[in-house]
Amino acid sequence: MKTPNNKNRFFNVFSKRKDDGHSSSYVMETTHDDLLQFYTSLVTNDPEIVFVFSRQGELYVASREKMEAFFGTEITSTNDFRKFTSPQTWKQLKISFISALNGMTEQVDITVRNKQLEELPLTLSFVPIKEGDQITSVYVKVSNNLEKYLLEQQLILSDKHLNYAQQLAQIGSWEYLIEGNKLICSDNLIQILGLKEVDSRSLENLFQNVHPDDVEMTVPILAYTDNYKTEFRIIRNDEVRFIQAHIEIIEKDGAPYKLMGVVKDATIERQLEIALKESRDEYQYIFDHLTSGIWMRESMDGPFIYASKGLEEILCLPTKTLYVNDQAWFELVNEDYIDTMNKAKARVVAGEKVQEIYAITCLNGDKKWLLEQIIPRFNQQGDVTNVFGLVLDITREIEMEQELLYLAQYDALTGLPNQAKMRKTLGEFTKNKERFAMLNIDIDRFHLINNSLGYSIGNEALKILAQRLRDMTPKNGAIARMSNNNFLMLVPDHANKNDILALAENILKNIRQPFTIQEFEVNVTASIGISFYPEEASDERTLLEKAHNALQEAKKKGKNNYELSSHVTNISTFKQYMLERDMRKAITEKQFAVFYQPQVDTRKGLLTGARAYIRWNHPDWGLVMPEEFLPLAEENHLINPITDWLLEKVLQSMQAWQEEQLLLKPITISIPALRLLKKGFYDLVTQLIKQYNINPALLRFEINQSTFLHENIISESIEDFKQLGIRIVVDDFGKGYSSLDYIRKIRPNVLKLNKVFIQNLFEENSIDDAIIKSIIYLAKSLTMEVIAEGVETVEQLEFLKQLECDYVQGHIFSKPAKESTFKAILKTGYVIPKSKYKRAVTVERRQYYRYRFSYPVLGFLTITEFNGHAITVGKTPILIENISLGGLKILSNLKLPVNQDMKFNVTFNIMGEHFEIAGELRWWEEKHGDVFGYGIRFIKNINVENRLASIINKLSGYERKAETIPNTTFIYKEPQKYFREMKN
Repeated sequence: MKTPNNKNRFFNVFSKRKDDGHSSSYVMETTHDDLLQFYTSLVTNDPEIVFVFSRQGELYVASREKMEAFFGTEITSTNDFRKFTSPQTWKQLKISFISALNGMTEQVDITVRNKQLEELPLTLSFVPIKEGDQITSVYVKVSNNLEKYLLEQQLILSDKHLNYAQQLAQIGSWEYLIEGNKLICSDNLIQILGLKEVDSRSLENLFQNVHPDDVEMTVPILAYTDNYKTEFRIIRNDEVRFIQAHIEIIEKDGAPYKLMGVVKDATIERQLEIALKESRDEYQYIFDHLTSGIWMRESMDGPFIYASKGLEEILCLPTKTLYVNDQAWFELVNEDYIDTMNKAKARVVAGEKVQEIYAITCLNGDKKWLLEQIIPRFNQQGDVTNVFGLVLDITREIEMEQELLYLAQYDALTGLPNQAKMRKTLGEFTKNKERFAMLNIDIDRFHLINNSLGYSIGNEALKILAQRLRDMTPKNGAIARMSNNNFLMLVPDHANKNDILALAENILKNIRQPFTIQEFEVNVTASIGISFYPEEASDERTLLEKAHNALQEAKKKGKNNYELSSHVTNISTFKQYMLERDMRKAITEKQFAVFYQPQVDTRKGLLTGARAYIRWNHPDWGLVMPEEFLPLAEENHLINPITDWLLEKVLQSMQAWQEEQLLLKPITISIPALRLLKKGFYDLVTQLIKQYNINPALLRFEINQSTFLHENIISESIEDFKQLGIRIVVDDFGKGYSSLDYIRKIRPNVLKLNKVFIQNLFEENSIDDAIIKSIIYLAKSLTMEVIAEGVETVEQLEFLKQLECDYVQGHIFSKPAKESTFKAILKTGYVIPKSKYKRAVTVERRQYYRYRFSYPVLGFLTITEFNGHAITVGKTPILIENISLGGLKILSNLKLPVNQDMKFNVTFNIMGEHFEIAGELRWWEEKHGDVFGYGIRFIKNINVENRLASIINKLSGYERKAETIPNTTFIYKEPQKYFREMKN
């Protein structure tokens, strides 16, 4: 039998049409076996997995190899799908199978697990198989949709990412297919444009919310004639939003076939721009109305991006000039500041903020001072991208500062440097360690001009005087107005002190030259105090004090005068300078000693007490008297420790005497006003009395009448001491402030007569005896005791005894004695008066003839060498008693040490011939009342000896002839009186 081919086989199975003549379906005209064989072949050869199930769900046929390879097991019925699916999926499959049995073709997507337990997406197609009109089986085809599923998932994920990215970027996208009239929009586009419904066939639908005023902006989009960018507003939820749109036209075969668009919600950016513009406009308005200038440049030397109106007034340049010529500003900078500004620019380029003050000269010639702050701006890489600046016109402030600086350093009236400026200059002078002279110049009685002629004329006078002083100041010197009518001049590099003295003379001469102001002729004089650096002081304060003290001395001597300070004036002030310099060291090293001068009952001669005196054992000047150094101690605020030392030393001695069972007598101690004014003195006194176990009644505090000036302050302190048992003595009563009202308030126990009254007793026309009588009578009336000091003669003692003066002290009984000497007097209890004052006998051993003058000759003494160092000291008057070729004898009120380390020059004129001879002190003696005699030995000099020999011969000739010696200054007063008058 011949096997039919495939075509015949196919037509054998489907060979007959339906009878209706209209149906295209074919009916089977074959046996069941033929049909099953056909489907078996179809199932086996299909690339997909295919099953054929009976109506009961039993498997007829399947591609077993594919089935087992995919599922890993054999499937014999539909129930076997339970192994791979969830109950819900199985239910879905069952429904689809039943539908196929009912003649409907079903397709369902499910997920199953394969033999590797992987979840796979499948599509199952259920197709009913009919045999005639009866459905006999179901054809199930399984399609693997994994690639499709993955692609769909990727598309979904991409779509999500796109929507998320668009949301973040506030953009939306759309496509429009021109031929198909199809619109595709992203989700974010719909949200941005505020669309409620989108017609996928209407491009105009995209712009349904466009602001009416901006509709025309969308017209080019609808025309899609070209790529297009635009910006328009929309109204979304009653809010205006700003939209930016970008449209690209995609062409195909030379004609547009698709539009692609992107929109962005730029509302925030536009609002920021508007706000920024408003802010910029506002700031620009502010900047343009500020007096300061604001600018911005691309770089330090780049073009100006912005220049405010304020720069126009500051630079006197139009802002357009700056835009055209960016160097126009720099061209105005003064030459002195060009280097400074170039350095500032370099610092800005390096990234620094700078601030500079500099001067410019405007084109109209005005000079201005500018304060400019420059700030660089950086990018993320740290590079300078812009430079900003703020400029202030500080001309007024600088001028005011200069004026204030001028007023701070210069006198507004005279234009001279003021005190502050002079202090600075003085500091510079002392810092250089070069010698200079200081002249303290004071216009005498200038207040009289102000009071009589008025301050206006007084001010004009000061201007004239200041100009005169300025003209007389050396070029390298300095002059300043220190106060109303006080000026200070510094003169460095002077050749010698004589040059300074000549300058002082010239200043006095020029100052007293009369001048006219408003028809008033003005005549003034000046006084000058002079000090020298570093001879007299190594610090400014002391130097000023020296010059001031010298000025006061010049005024004391009648004004219109000058005085040298410290040791350059004379020997006395030189000594004071040395004492002042060494005083602190003396306190530290306790160079002091106590001397006691007995006080005696005038009637019986019994010892009633003593006055304690302090002495200074100076290493160079020997024993220094209290009147020489105590005033200096008061000036330098050292009097308090010295007083405390004296008080304790006296109490220590009294304790020692008491332990030796000596009968103690009251000891008088001088207490200066400064010590009484300082708090704590009463506590110290009580503590020392208790410490040394001394009866307070054995102490007497002597106060000077100058203390009365502080009566309101110290009266309570004095009363406390009186209550303690200490008796109060008023010293120098009758001299100075002898106020009876003060005596009445303080009520001292003892009045002490000043020795001046005693020394002037019995002189011609003297009224001192009447004063003494009055004081003693007053004291007796007030139940006070009286003590007289300075008693030296029997006549003075007898006079005081007759007046019933209670006590006396003086050289007639004893000069101040050492503690050991006074202790011997304390043991005896009385003192015998001397018949007359006896001086110590000093042996004078000159090998040459000595000529004695009938009256002392005036001479001058100066120190030329001190402790091996040459010094320059002014001259001090002396009286010459006799002279020889080897030396002479002099009288002086100075207490000088007989010291080989001190050399002197003696100058004098005899018979019109001037002598200046170098010598040394060889001996000394104490004369009457603070007068000392000295023997001077000349230093060998043949020429001087020859001249002196001639003069002495001539003097002897005049003496033999009893003739008056010519051209010689004799002093006819008592030496004591002469020196006292000279001192006063």
